[in-house]
Amino acid sequence: MRKTTSVFAVMLVGLLSIGLVSAFHGFDNSETKEAIKQAVEDDDYDTWKELMATAVLSEERFQKMKERHEKHEAVREAIEAEDYDAWVAAHGDHPLVDKVSEEDFPRIIEIHEAKDAGDFKTARILRGELFEELGIEPPPTRRGH
Repeated sequence: MRKTTSVFAVMLVGLLSIGLVSAFHGFDNSETKEAIKQAVEDDDYDTWKELMATAVLSEERFQKMKERHEKHEAVREAIEAEDYDAWVAAHGDHPLVDKVSEEDFPRIIEIHEAKDAGDFKTARILRGELFEELGIEPPPTRRGH
């Protein structure tokens, strides 16, 4: 019984550590990060809750999310319309635009179609092959993508 309790305690500490790292990821303001960290260390739930709400639910963060969503939708629409010029415009100054030519664009469409079909493994393979050929370092993948 003691061994089970010890294993559980170690797992709980590990999960809390992962949660803290995840919670701090993406915060733009290092003061806020430190204040959140301090609230956790001080076991001050009310301060932590207030800081998290302020840090995560800010109008600035909402605007950034909205802009990313709009850009993502424009890229998706360009791919679905098989419109290379619209795809370039939607990406703006992204370095990918300089590497992917109009001749390569059908492969981007193929990757997109594989993802839409739920075939993420094929999409990853196709993207890896294309990026390798173009000398592009692939971004880290997210689960399910």
